[in-house]
Amino acid sequence: MTNLPSGVTRYRLTKTRYTRLDPASAVLYFLFLVAGSVALALFAFDADATRVAVVVIVCIAVPVATIALRGGGIWRFVVIVVAAIAVLGWASDSHHRNMGYALCCVATSTYGFILLTGLLHRQWLRNRLTGAEGAPPASLDPTGGKDVGLFATWTDDHYSYEAVDPTTDLMVTVIRAFDGGDRSSASIFRGKGRLDIGGDARGAMIVIQSDDRKNWHQVVNPAQPEVPSGRARTATLEQIVFAGKQIPVPRRRLTDLASAETAVHAWIEQGVRDPSLTWWSDSARETVLRPRLLQMTD
Repeated sequence: MTNLPSGVTRYRLTKTRYTRLDPASAVLYFLFLVAGSVALALFAFDADATRVAVVVIVCIAVPVATIALRGGGIWRFVVIVVAAIAVLGWASDSHHRNMGYALCCVATSTYGFILLTGLLHRQWLRNRLTGAEGAPPASLDPTGGKDVGLFATWTDDHYSYEAVDPTTDLMVTVIRAFDGGDRSSASIFRGKGRLDIGGDARGAMIVIQSDDRKNWHQVVNPAQPEVPSGRARTATLEQIVFAGKQIPVPRRRLTDLASAETAVHAWIEQGVRDPSLTWWSDSARETVLRPRLLQMTD
């Protein structure tokens, strides 16, 4: 039994998350890496077709097969490298043809590794869903700018959380618990837009919003001076923890808990940037600084 708020799903936090491989990308990688390398080996290096076929099969099949190895990591890498060396040794012919076999080996091993990461993602997702607590998992994936409706995610030191159609009260409670450490970020997706909140509820906070996950806006403190350029800029920076990563942010682009709560209210209830707050918009000259962990879910 859990004492989670209604509508919240909790997952055990894992150190590794693998990149999802969509079918369209898999086909493109195949065409560029496998088909391209095979064509070059056969027509540019006059390689033997049978040996090329064996190299391709081994260099794709072995990385995929290493998903059965528990503990993964370095052992998968060792097995893949040993298999590649072994098949190249077997296929060895003239120097000119060997270049074609080596090209096929590198390209197809890369494709095999890409397929492996896709399978590992499915395995990770299956294990994650098995251990879910609270509300039934929504299985929503906002990556790629997808519209997932109103959807929120956040983490603490042991768990990750998500909520479909989160209430304002729920998300205000979440950001009030920010400690500038393990609890230092929450994201609220709305359509193709999102609002990211981070920092320490008892100190400096950061609030970033986008309607399309391409053009970003950040709440600023108008009481702070404009951000200077050059060396003078360094003196205006303050280190804050955002999504578990310490980043330097100009003090003018930091805010407090009250302003963060205001931004959350306007975004959840109206889907807008609250006009009572002062917002800075990024540009080609200077972009909003967001941790990679957040960028991965854009």
